[in-house]
Amino acid sequence: MPKYKVFTNNKDLVKVGSTYAGKPVWGTAKCSEKDEFDFARGYALAKARCDLKVARKREARARKQFQEAKEMEEMLMAYIEDKIAYYADARSALVLAQSHLAQALENAG
Repeated sequence: MPKYKVFTNNKDLVKVGSTYAGKPVWGTAKCSEKDEFDFARGYALAKARCDLKVARKREARARKQFQEAKEMEEMLMAYIEDKIAYYADARSALVLAQSHLAQALENAG
């Protein structure tokens, strides 16, 4: 559960702050000149704006990490396919060499 810092001038402004990835994130609510200042409403609005900013930052970071993971997976799959082909080639060469040896032994005998 995030901890919040709250600042107000008790006139027309409420700021609610939290952190994401060690950096401050702020939500602000400013009372219209036509309205009467209500701290609770301002706090709720500023907190919701702060939470939205944090959620957007978190989603962007998760999206970036997911894309990086997909790229790593593609590189890993290409590597695995390369090693499968290498193993198949090496195995074929081994079988061929064993066959040539058996044939040479048969011809020498």
